[in-house]
Amino acid sequence: MTDDHNRYLAWFLGPKAENGPLFEELLLLVLRDYIHWRRNYYPGDRILVTRSQQRRFEGEQDALSQRVSEITAELRRNFPFYSPRYIAHELSDTTLPAMIGYFAGMLYNPNNVTPEAAPVTVDWEIEACSRVLTMLGYIPPPPPMREDESSEDYARRMRREFGWAHITHGGTTANVEALWVARSVRYLPLAIRDVALRQGLRVDVKRTDGTPADITDLSELEALQLRPNDAIYLLARYVDAIRERDCTSIEDAGVKAWSCLNESEYAPANGTGAAFHRFPPVIFVSGAAHYSVSKAADILGIGKNNVIKVRMDRTFRMDVDDLARQMRAARDAGRVPLAVVAIAGTTEEGAVDPIHEILDLRSRQEREEGSSFWLHIDAAWGGYIRSLFCLDHDEEVTAVLAKVSAALGMPFEGDIPAWHLRLAGLLDEQFNKASVDAEASQKLGGYEHRLDDLLRTRADVHAYATVLKDLLNFAAAHGAVTLPSEECFRLTLQDRLQVVSTYVQSTTDLSWHEYHKEITIAWGSRDVAAAFLAMAKSDSITVDPHKMGYVPYPCGVVAFKNDRVRHFILQSAPYITSARQSVLLHMPPKRTISWEDGSERKVAIDAFAPFILEGSRPGAAAASLWLATQTIPLTMKGHGSIVRASLLAARELYEWLVHWNKIVAHTGDSGYEFVPVPGMAPDTNIVAFGIKKTGFPSLSAMNELTSLVYKRFSIQAELGEREYIYLQPFFLSKTTMTEPDYPCAAIEAVLDRHGIGDWKREYAEHGMIVLRATVMSPYVQAMKETGAQNLIKEFMGELDRAASEGVCRPQT
Repeated sequence: MTDDHNRYLAWFLGPKAENGPLFEELLLLVLRDYIHWRRNYYPGDRILVTRSQQRRFEGEQDALSQRVSEITAELRRNFPFYSPRYIAHELSDTTLPAMIGYFAGMLYNPNNVTPEAAPVTVDWEIEACSRVLTMLGYIPPPPPMREDESSEDYARRMRREFGWAHITHGGTTANVEALWVARSVRYLPLAIRDVALRQGLRVDVKRTDGTPADITDLSELEALQLRPNDAIYLLARYVDAIRERDCTSIEDAGVKAWSCLNESEYAPANGTGAAFHRFPPVIFVSGAAHYSVSKAADILGIGKNNVIKVRMDRTFRMDVDDLARQMRAARDAGRVPLAVVAIAGTTEEGAVDPIHEILDLRSRQEREEGSSFWLHIDAAWGGYIRSLFCLDHDEEVTAVLAKVSAALGMPFEGDIPAWHLRLAGLLDEQFNKASVDAEASQKLGGYEHRLDDLLRTRADVHAYATVLKDLLNFAAAHGAVTLPSEECFRLTLQDRLQVVSTYVQSTTDLSWHEYHKEITIAWGSRDVAAAFLAMAKSDSITVDPHKMGYVPYPCGVVAFKNDRVRHFILQSAPYITSARQSVLLHMPPKRTISWEDGSERKVAIDAFAPFILEGSRPGAAAASLWLATQTIPLTMKGHGSIVRASLLAARELYEWLVHWNKIVAHTGDSGYEFVPVPGMAPDTNIVAFGIKKTGFPSLSAMNELTSLVYKRFSIQAELGEREYIYLQPFFLSKTTMTEPDYPCAAIEAVLDRHGIGDWKREYAEHGMIVLRATVMSPYVQAMKETGAQNLIKEFMGELDRAASEGVCRPQT
């Protein structure tokens, strides 16, 4: 096991609290520093609780100690979410920096509603969320002005599009907020068109095919179906049109613009009744969508009956062909496709919808049908898996150089500086052979120095590749090399998939009694990789650091590609201060401002509350996320190393299940077989399966056996069971797939392959029960790779015993 693969264990407490001494030391450091901080604020103030008073408090203190003893005793009944033996729900251990950050933030108890109530943790939230934006493929807000930067250069940076993100209490709130923003962005053009018609105002806009138009030239339906980003920028164009017409300041134009909007029946401030009555919105999701989407539809006045369930294919991914049919039918019925919610890691099976194909569909509809939609990604579960596709600077340069090296016929060896030296030696040798003049040799040296400088300053990889291409192009012109193809200087989907698949790869030994088979397992199909990479082109994303980010609850994040969405949901609260927002500029939440006389620059930090769904939020969550992302880079070999361990452990469990019949054939007929659902390797780290009794080809019999086995792997607290966990060797969860969320077509192939006959009636009545293993623990793979223990194999032994006992029970 290489250091790259096990260093992440330093970031966790360990299944036996092996890093406990460090954890205790750091917690004590934080606690002592906090106590010191309290004592040193106005140290001359009189002491309130004197020692003599403390002695009189012994009764109260004894009572508190007793209550603490009781709570610690009661908490021992908690399920061991930290343990590699717990593979039930989406819960696992949390990282040391995340726990310490939360503990520290909790002591100070800031409220991240505004910098006035959280002068430190609001800043941390901005920084941490910028790192999350980068991981998701969005552009983070630019940092405040550098000391050597001019106001003009800084303003130029702020005019470029960048994203915005903030912490929520969880994925449900994040999904509701994202759809709230989608509703506001998609329906505001209707009100702007109405105002423009009544006031004879020209407001430029782009049709979905990219051709320019005046907003009044569009029909109401066309205004509702603009491309999301065009609808976002339409607000600024509308304000600017009023500014130009009235020859007024941007501040006055903004006030006038909102005043005029509020006179329209379609104005958001007047409610959505008029707009929704004439142009009812619909949201498209697969049957595997989280229930928060229906909640959002109810809250936003869309109505959960206007959430249209799109068919899933046999991999439980959204069927894009059916999505196209459903959207066309909705438009034909006069309904407006508001948003599509794609899922990157479904709750039940961990499936990843084909985000790249949904984006292709949107582009086709924009070109050919004059219609667009907001694309939201619910990546609450799988969002952090995208860290695997975030190569750091040297990794990305190395991947490019490996392609260039192969084209030049000089294999990449050693590190990047060593490769530079080899290339320089090769080119010098070729130039000397060709008797190239001194001027050309000097120019070659200039290219080589620029390349070294870009590497030293860790410049953008695209800039590095451009200079490398220029160098080799110059060398090729002098006959020194053959210029590699254009594709060699950039990483394609296949290149990135190859890098990730090579990293997320392991060998596993499926040995069981006399059976022996060693196989290589690797994660990453082309479709799944394409989906994760395409997330960067979506309009908004939900991701939960308190799941695959291994951060304590509550900590969700909602991210937007374009920060200007904040203008669409801005609320005013007189007791919350926020720097003035200009609708014509991208405004980083933390930015440099200049006073009117230009003599002083300060950094302004916006309050979150006016721009978000929630109000008060714990600063402890921001401290937790900040310290976690500061300590564990959101890159392939940073946080991706934790993800790697989880994905490989899940893949190993899947391989044991699909090979089980062959494995136990050497010891006789087991009397049962496993039914993986779907019948292919998992997209992420959730493995779902049923258990079928041999010779019983009915779905009801399979459901019965699966349910019996589940009881062996659960303590059903929801039914009042209060057992302690010490005799429970492993934990599993279960779920029931039913129509219409899981139509017959989605499960047909699995059941037919395992000989389940005449199942449709039983499925309609009772659904299909499957066990669900959420192999999220960071320890399972590490224990196997170090040779300490193979818990997947032990789990299979327990599963075998439970299934065998279930088979012996008479079927009802």
